[in-house]
Amino acid sequence: MKLGKLFSGVAAVATITVAALAQPTEPNVVWLSVKDLGSSITFNRDLISTPAPAGQNSIDLSGRGGIRFIQVSVWVRFTPDASLGRLGLINTFVPVAGIPGVSVVDNFPPNDWDGGDYDDARKNAYSHGLGNRDIDSASNDLADNSARPYDTGWRTRAGPGAAGKTLFPGGTTRPREGAMYSFIIRVDTDVSPLQIDLAFGRVGDTRGVPLRTNFGYEFSPNFAPAAYGATVFVPEPASMIALGSGLVGLLALRRRRAK
Repeated sequence: MKLGKLFSGVAAVATITVAALAQPTEPNVVWLSVKDLGSSITFNRDLISTPAPAGQNSIDLSGRGGIRFIQVSVWVRFTPDASLGRLGLINTFVPVAGIPGVSVVDNFPPNDWDGGDYDDARKNAYSHGLGNRDIDSASNDLADNSARPYDTGWRTRAGPGAAGKTLFPGGTTRPREGAMYSFIIRVDTDVSPLQIDLAFGRVGDTRGVPLRTNFGYEFSPNFAPAAYGATVFVPEPASMIALGSGLVGLLALRRRRAK
């Protein structure tokens, strides 16, 4: 890669990082945050019990090559619709399909992170306890079923990613805010694209809407859903080596001329 192209790429990344979302301000919104867990992890109940900071929507792995483990947390700010009376619903799916070098960490032993009674190894998501928290799941092979994303017998597949559904009692307009669940992705920085954009997708009958209120199957016409993803910036090893070698060469040339 030419040096000029390298510098233009670095400048673009810097610009994107500065323009990162931080914490959104909408009254009804779902967003992602990310945290670098390091080059290795050991399973324990508290591994991701603390969500990634709410305002940390991007992370730069420059200088941290090799394999990195990244915690991804799903946050929500939600005001129930009192006119519906019955139910408030948040339904999310974060896909990671088709991103080279990126996969969901799903080899934890069976656990009760989800807060339910299931011992399914697909439940590799930590439920932070916002609302009903029975089905939060993360896997490299999720079912396309928003109520049972961990169901291995479901006929259609959503692919790798994480899914979560949270329910709130209706009849109130008291706002709720907090983290729904967290999961972990494995990033091979030698294979991944320079910029990994994590976004919301669909699973089961979400109709592409990650946040909604409803009464039975009737959706609130006054509800304006919004969702924001997160970005992971990955260094390009070959370019970094080339840049380092070039700088060393320039330094040697300068010393030679000084002599």
